[in-house]
Amino acid sequence: MVFGALASFGSLADGHAAQLSAKSPMEKPMSIWGMLQLESNLLAKQHDALNKNQARQKPAPALLSIYGVAAGLHAVVRVDGREVLFQQGRLKPVMPNTSALKLRYIKPPCISFVHGSRRKTLCLTPKGS
Repeated sequence: MVFGALASFGSLADGHAAQLSAKSPMEKPMSIWGMLQLESNLLAKQHDALNKNQARQKPAPALLSIYGVAAGLHAVVRVDGREVLFQQGRLKPVMPNTSALKLRYIKPPCISFVHGSRRKTLCLTPKGS
């Protein structure tokens, strides 16, 4: 019964089964409280590992908007989870002040910039596509 309930947790069930079956027949069976603690510890370890993997993965840059006219043309881009404001004619972003990003051009519906040593070109997509 216990193993059937644990099977729904996939690889966690394998860990539980290995630890439960590793006991010799002379030892007492594990209490419900012990099983809950074991399962809680395994889930916490799995959750920590998942969070570490997600923290390493940075989201791809995204163009949020382009607005203005001529020299007042601005573009808002999300890079590494932060919003960055570029202005036509300025090499560095208006906000935040960072040397890691350099504007190449804003030509609606696209923007091109350098992030580190890589060129990025992002374009707005028409609504509904």
